Amino acid sequence: MAKAKDEKPKQTAAAIKRLEKSAKDKKAAFMKKCKADLNLKGFEIKKQIILHALKICRGHVTNACAMVNITRKTFHNYRNDDPAFEEAYREIKMGMMDHVVSKLFERIDAGSDSSIQFYLERQGADEGWNKQLKMDGTMKNINYNVPLTDEEVRQYAKALEEEF
Repeated sequence: MAKAKDEKPKQTAAAIKRLEKSAKDKKAAFMKKCKADLNLKGFEIKKQIILHALKICRGHVTNACAMVNITRKTFHNYRNDDPAFEEAYREIKMGMMDHVVSKLFERIDAGSDSSIQFYLERQGADEGWNKQLKMDGTMKNINYNVPLTDEEVRQYAKALEEEF
């Protein structure tokens, strides 16, 4: 019985070594495919290039990958394996979100009904706004339990703007 127990850890250790060797071989093949140096300088440069492409493509991963001729899988491997790369990617995404939000607010300020509705549906859901732009309760003798017309939305938005 003792002999069988001793063989099991040896088999497990051997399997682990085979997996480690396989992983090293895959990494070496991947680096060769990327034409990276063994000291990883070329590999890091390739990551910087894809991050730059992401900025140019406004965060659109498929377009950025096509621009630098890598697969989306490679891109996601970079994200999963490199916390600094993931952080840089998140910064690019947040920068794009800031830009889009500023454009949305420009349209809201210009009185775009669809932009106002879009904002209220997404940001006002917890406060009672939904796709029909209705709100439970009353405010200044206005019943918000019925859907609002576009003209009513404009009037209420103007009234709120004047209050603030």
